[in-house]
Amino acid sequence: MNAPDPRLLESIVSAFSRIDAVKALVLSGSILTPYGDERSDYDFYVYADSDIDVEKRSEIAKRFAAAFAVDNHFYETDDEWLLPDSGRQVEFIYRSRRWIEEAIRRVWVDGEASLGYTTCLVFNIRNSRILYDPESWFGALQELTRRPYPRRLVESVVAKNIPMLYGRLNGSFREQIMNAIARDDVVAVNHRISVFLSSYFDVLFALNAVLYPGEKTPRSVCPRHLPHPAGCVRH
Repeated sequence: MNAPDPRLLESIVSAFSRIDAVKALVLSGSILTPYGDERSDYDFYVYADSDIDVEKRSEIAKRFAAAFAVDNHFYETDDEWLLPDSGRQVEFIYRSRRWIEEAIRRVWVDGEASLGYTTCLVFNIRNSRILYDPESWFGALQELTRRPYPRRLVESVVAKNIPMLYGRLNGSFREQIMNAIARDDVVAVNHRISVFLSSYFDVLFALNAVLYPGEKTPRSVCPRHLPHPAGCVRH
């Protein structure tokens, strides 16, 4: 998949840079990582210190997009565009600088783990391409994510996720899956397997000191990119 036309990209960056609240604009998405393929997408992340007026975002979309949907709130706040040069769909995701700083430091500095997907935001920041960063703020945050995988975080990921993976209590994912199978509840089986796998890969990546690349990629990552792709998570 080819990148957006450089002239179009330059014009988009110029339009967003004129908004006072915008402090950084970066290009991200799986296409910029070693795991991208022809179906991978492009995501633009707009970092600001305050909310960006929806009318301003709509004006920019009208100038550069063939079609668009503005101010979606399904996950993070985002706008979706259809680019005129290729018909490719791209997303503009809006984030607070303070929010992302706290999220990265909580994981990468303080060593706080989640149930699954612990280092996804770290992966996102590390693998972004800077388009606009006049204060070098994003560059400094990106440099922080390039530090070696903290040993403290490895231990935290293992301690948080292993009991939910293999614990004997009814609350563990394994027991939940077994209970759902016993009830012949196919929907619950699929749901519990999904959360089991997210925690399993969290531990697998942590033990290999590799960042979690997101929900689309574990199957392709493990065989090709991990020193110990199998058998490193044991009960």
